[in-house]
Amino acid sequence: MGKAPINFPCPIEKDLLITTTVRYAKDLNVGPDDWIDIQMCKELGELEVLEWRASAILAKPENATLIK
Repeated sequence: MGKAPINFPCPIEKDLLITTTVRYAKDLNVGPDDWIDIQMCKELGELEVLEWRASAILAKPENATLIK
């Protein structure tokens, strides 16, 4: 629709967060009882979302001067 979701998480970012968190947990053999390790996987997933967001912003033509 071309409109940012207001008062709701972005569905793309939400899916990316879940996907990357699960992937990190699987690759690092983190079990459901490993609370601290699960939190670390969530943080890594959040960093992936932030990196994706920054890349999307920098890819816009009006922001080309930011990467020179």
